[in-house]
Amino acid sequence: ALEQGICHLLSHGVAGLYENLRPLVRDLRNAVQRAGFHLLTPADEPYASGIVSFACDDPSAVRQALEGAGVIVWAGDRRVRASVHVYNDEGDIKRLADALPRLNA
Repeated sequence: ALEQGICHLLSHGVAGLYENLRPLVRDLRNAVQRAGFHLLTPADEPYASGIVSFACDDPSAVRQALEGAGVIVWAGDRRVRASVHVYNDEGDIKRLADALPRLNA
């Protein structure tokens, strides 16, 4: 697995991987905001990363509901953190985007 990961990185380059991730991260941030959650991580493109955190009154309940929808997140300290990386795709973001509005009612 390590060798495959290194080969993938070398064939696409760090800049290429970032360019592929940027639309997913943007869509994730937009989904969080549309669902009415307060975004904790910078939303401006120059400062954005694959880690998107948002404030939440009951992070454990949100984590459990998202896991039920097939989305793995970290939750604690009154926040939820979703991370996007090379193994994620539009389907992952859509599952989270579809589930979030029901969790902030």
